[in-house]
Amino acid sequence: MALEWSIEGGRPLDPQSLVEQVRKTLERLADTAVVLRLEDDAQVGSEPAEGDTAFSYVLNSEIAGRMSSVELVQFNYDSSSGTGIGYVTANRDRRSVVLGVIVAAHWNMAAGGDLSGTGLGGKRLSPEESEELLAELFYGATWEDRLEWAAGRLGCGQVT
Repeated sequence: MALEWSIEGGRPLDPQSLVEQVRKTLERLADTAVVLRLEDDAQVGSEPAEGDTAFSYVLNSEIAGRMSSVELVQFNYDSSSGTGIGYVTANRDRRSVVLGVIVAAHWNMAAGGDLSGTGLGGKRLSPEESEELLAELFYGATWEDRLEWAAGRLGCGQVT
């Protein structure tokens, strides 16, 4: 079963700008180079309409030779409010969970919506609270300790 975070009521987002923010955070936390690849995951034959901001991507990461990935989906753009919905889905391994919460928090900070999902205690976080969450989850210690602590905090302490 996958873990999921949603960003509701935020502005549509360019996924490439999100990837750059995630890369900077991961490189700072892991203190090493990070490889991120954004791969289109759109359904065959599903061409978006003009002005449609929907997308479906898989974000693959490689940190110190270890791989993880998350799925990013944006849909339900409402032109009258200028907002939509975003989802980040991660497998239950600790690296994917940590990548997922970093992506979701950055997405929320950039889009200006409300973040909810796994490990957030039923709360809906504002962009400012999303930034605070990242600071809280990844303060101090080594990268491996940060992975273990953050995954445990998000309710995934016993995953591989």
